[in-house]
Amino acid sequence: YSSDTYLGYTGASGRWGVQFGRSRWHWGPGEEGSLLLSKTGVALTGLAFHARLEALHADATTLSATLRGVSGEQLAAHRLEWQPRDGLRVGISEAARYQSAAWQPLYLVGVIPYSLVQRFQAQDEPSASAATRNNVMMGGDVAWRVAPGTRIYGELLADDLHLLKSIDQPSKYAYQVGWDGVGMIRGTRIVWGGEYTRVTRFVYTSFYGRDYVAQGQPLGFPVAPDAARVRVRAACDLSPTWQLTSTASRTQKGENTLDQPFVPGSPIVDASTLQGVVQETRECDAGIRWWPAGGVDVAATAGYRWVNNARHVAGAGTGDAYGTLALRLVR
Repeated sequence: YSSDTYLGYTGASGRWGVQFGRSRWHWGPGEEGSLLLSKTGVALTGLAFHARLEALHADATTLSATLRGVSGEQLAAHRLEWQPRDGLRVGISEAARYQSAAWQPLYLVGVIPYSLVQRFQAQDEPSASAATRNNVMMGGDVAWRVAPGTRIYGELLADDLHLLKSIDQPSKYAYQVGWDGVGMIRGTRIVWGGEYTRVTRFVYTSFYGRDYVAQGQPLGFPVAPDAARVRVRAACDLSPTWQLTSTASRTQKGENTLDQPFVPGSPIVDASTLQGVVQETRECDAGIRWWPAGGVDVAATAGYRWVNNARHVAGAGTGDAYGTLALRLVR
């Protein structure tokens, strides 16, 4: 199956562009995966517009995609990314899940906040408010190059926030912080980075069917909801064509899943704590990569995985080795 099959056009000045087809759409600074739209998600059929606002040092992007065509489950998203100064980028994103046989014009245009789109549709058809109900998520991210070769970044996702204790629904949110860099040691290029991601319970879920899920996987961070993950990585360039790589990670996963949304009227819970018996997974691997200038990219890795409280059974544990071999041809 192809994950990238599309037609695209970019204006001669690079100030605008359009892309239509099937692709892995993603936004945000995350290295492994981001929170609103992640490169770890499955390929979706969509239409995206991009415009560069030179005077404001900003970029605007809109996306309309179909998650499940037969049932009419659609996704709309838009993003504004601003560069206030050299080395600093700030992004604000919004996404909406709605149901329709085709992409709706107000969602497709992408210039109106999606919460207002739902209100406009309710004004037009008051009796169809249940059918026009959407599920909106907001996200913000910052990436800052604090020094040459060193960048820190963070992202916050608000699925459903309730600041008042009188609200009988839990707050659903996620956040991510990271640091990466590159430098030289005795003429050898070294790359490193670390990332921590926390996704609370019920994120990406919906009790009325507007979840952020495609083919059983979240559109955002892959280990979600009800999870915490820390990952570090390092790489060393032995030569312009050979590279050594290594990664290590620790993932804690609670018992809440994508098909277990919070239903209003249920007993209130603290969504910020991991649910039930927490499964802990630790992984480490090392690899080698050959990437000559001719367009051939070959990588091989070997690693080991330890799992405590496997399948959320207290005391159960497993351990297994794994390996990967990848070949890419780039022309």
